[in-house]
Amino acid sequence: MERLTDRSPKNNMAYLVNVKGDEQGLEGSHNTLMCVRAAFERLAAYEDSELEPGDFQLLVESKATDHENIELRKEIAEVNLYHHKLGEVIARNLVAWDTSKDKSQGLLPEVYLINKQVYRKLVGEEYEFKRACDLFRIGDDWS
Repeated sequence: MERLTDRSPKNNMAYLVNVKGDEQGLEGSHNTLMCVRAAFERLAAYEDSELEPGDFQLLVESKATDHENIELRKEIAEVNLYHHKLGEVIARNLVAWDTSKDKSQGLLPEVYLINKQVYRKLVGEEYEFKRACDLFRIGDDWS
């Protein structure tokens, strides 16, 4: 699996491998920035496991006891939920950028492009505004 993140040897914080070092900063306390920072950490944890999405089913099948299978299925469900939630966070960031009138106050263009790569990896398809809104129930139609 080609990683989108890596971890800093100094503080173990997640960062994006395709973004230059001087463009990594997410300064401020805006909710969007906090969500982006959390999304990077969750994606890094997922990538740290070195498991592909299909590997989870193989793990379930390899367990010997019903109790172990139940526990593992719970963990898989939690990972799948995080995977979905991370996709939703990225989708919301992309939709927010696409609907923003003042691009100077939002995400950096580089972050937008990285979000599109992460979206493709998590959702399994290219980002398209209307499809993302429908898939994650974003917008006035879903309020």
